[in-house]
Amino acid sequence: MSTVSLSRAKVCMIILLMLSLICQFSRFDPSTQNSVLYVEDSHRVILADTVPHDSINISSNLDFSLQGWPGNGTAEDPYRIENLSIDTTMSCINVSNTNVFFEVTGCSLSVYAERGIYCLYFNNVTNGAVINCIIDARYQGGGILFENSEDCSVELCEINSVYYSVFFEYCTSCFVRSSTMNTDFEAVEINNSSDVEIAFNDVSHSYYAWACIVIGRSTDFRIRNNSVQSTEGWGLEVFHSSSGLIGNNTITGGYDGIKLHNVTSCSILTNDVSENSKGIYLSLSSDCIIESNLIHDNGVGIEDCGANNTYSKNTFNTNQVTNARDNGQGNVWLQNWWDDYLGYGSYPIPGIAGSFDIDPEPKNTALLVGTAASIIVIFLSSLLLISVVIRRVRHGDLIDTSSTDWDIKMRLTIPLVVAMLLPSGVFLYFPDYSPARWFVMGATIFGVISWAAYPPLGHRALEFIFPLTDEYLLVLSCILFSLLWFILSAVLVRRFWLLAGGELQRKT
Repeated sequence: MSTVSLSRAKVCMIILLMLSLICQFSRFDPSTQNSVLYVEDSHRVILADTVPHDSINISSNLDFSLQGWPGNGTAEDPYRIENLSIDTTMSCINVSNTNVFFEVTGCSLSVYAERGIYCLYFNNVTNGAVINCIIDARYQGGGILFENSEDCSVELCEINSVYYSVFFEYCTSCFVRSSTMNTDFEAVEINNSSDVEIAFNDVSHSYYAWACIVIGRSTDFRIRNNSVQSTEGWGLEVFHSSSGLIGNNTITGGYDGIKLHNVTSCSILTNDVSENSKGIYLSLSSDCIIESNLIHDNGVGIEDCGANNTYSKNTFNTNQVTNARDNGQGNVWLQNWWDDYLGYGSYPIPGIAGSFDIDPEPKNTALLVGTAASIIVIFLSSLLLISVVIRRVRHGDLIDTSSTDWDIKMRLTIPLVVAMLLPSGVFLYFPDYSPARWFVMGATIFGVISWAAYPPLGHRALEFIFPLTDEYLLVLSCILFSLLWFILSAVLVRRFWLLAGGELQRKT
């Protein structure tokens, strides 16, 4: 082989190495597969000029007109309690036993009270609404409490509370929308209620809460398009409930992102769940559908201790302990995307259930191309090493006895060893996107470029590695060393074959 052709081979190898690095780390973005319809922009309440006012107590429909509140109590012209500023140690507004339409709007409400006292308290109320208010509950006070109420709502509010922000007890057809809730305990709790919706809210903090949003003993609930950031406990907990929807939420930073306990017929769809100890956890829950969720950067992605639940079209990416664990019975896993799936056959789910994803989504094309390019680089590099040895033997200059500089030998040897041995081990034993790949691929580039820039590198490095005086033994050692690298590249070929799901493997 001529010097020109050898140089061209080295240049080609360097180019292939660079291409493999680009392809190997062109990371798949799961968000393009399962998009989450995220919440609206942060809700900032801006009030008009408010008027100081004492606490308000309404115990019948007649009280609205007797106290002189504008409106007539119809849907078109509701009674309006508006543009007030109330600061008290008891409930700011207490409404009970009414069924006319009324609104509390544009108010600044603040309470400094013991636990159990709320800024707003609605009991046996129908058609009440709280709109565009700033609610501040200090000491141990809570935000808004609805009991035995129907068709009530909270919208476009900013609620800062020590205790619950919004609490529903025995309520029907109520909702909380487009509000910001910062609380030390539960932001929203729904108990013994039906047809309640929590949507487009921004929920954060909940330092001492079991969960940011809690649903218990309720039916037909809808938790959708919320941003939930928890520092302790669970992001969203549902227990002893049925027929609910949890969809399009972004839930981060809790113990369990979503926890279901003794829940039936619940749908968990298109949520983004990340940075939790467990992304989604089901306990004693059954007949639930978990579909098209993005579950990433958790400890455990999903753990199931229930029965007959279906997991399909979810994306599992960079979960640290395991993507999923099935300790339940009769669960179905189908067409999910797994970041550690090799691209061939079914995907085994860890856990005592012995489940499999029987039809997992294939690996992304960029990863296949990157692996193939890496294999080609290692394969050609092994051939190039053999050609260098043969060329030096032919010219009789395989051993350079004049060189005794230890620093030069170390400088030339280490890059070659790194370039030849470590990439194979990294590709075989590290996850697809491990930081170790970045380090080793960088070392590989350094080694190969050093070799190409300094032609005597090959034989000097081999001389240092095999300090033999017998030329024939040295040649034999060089050939064995080259074959070892060739075998490692062949092992990578087999890995790529499994990754791509080759036809031969499919037939066997």
